[in-house]
Amino acid sequence: MRGQIVRRTRPLFYIFFGLVNFWRDVFEFERVLGVLMCDEENPSRLPQGVVDELREREAPDGVIKFDTKRRRRFGPGAKVCIKHGVMVGFSGIVERLQSRDRVTVLLDLLGRKTSVLLRETELTAA
Repeated sequence: MRGQIVRRTRPLFYIFFGLVNFWRDVFEFERVLGVLMCDEENPSRLPQGVVDELREREAPDGVIKFDTKRRRRFGPGAKVCIKHGVMVGFSGIVERLQSRDRVTVLLDLLGRKTSVLLRETELTAA
């Protein structure tokens, strides 16, 4: 169709593997273009929070979809506990949703209510 913009989506595949000693074997698969490396000898590792979020988005058929309108895990008033970072173990209440995957959590620190901006992946339901 001449003169028209045609949009095609191609699947993008990522393979996550825990066999660190065998990562070179992935090059034997057809259409593998490369491995994301942190240096010349070692493949990069994803932070556990990223892996957890990918698993949450996985459909029963194994496909991970990235919708522009992603469902938020917590809403205002939700009780949450911090599971990653320097404030691990603290509990609070979601004050408001921020852009992307961030939320403002109201924590009780040293007897004062303090608002802290955190990523949703750093939180779990209390």
